[in-house]
Amino acid sequence: MQVTLDADREARLLSAVNDIRLALGAALGITADSELDDLPPGDPRALFNWLGAFEEALVELLLDGIAE
Repeated sequence: MQVTLDADREARLLSAVNDIRLALGAALGITADSELDDLPPGDPRALFNWLGAFEEALVELLLDGIAE
């Protein structure tokens, strides 16, 4: 499946993902010193990690689009 967004919607999506990740991190008490590697199954902090990976993938896609 391919999704195409204009520049404004790309920026809004990236901003929304970032805001959700920050709010979730605050709710879970995650800090810069939190250890988030090798989380046990079902740990809600795994969603925080997933959102970070998703955000990174979005940034890479947007940067690839700029380079083209």
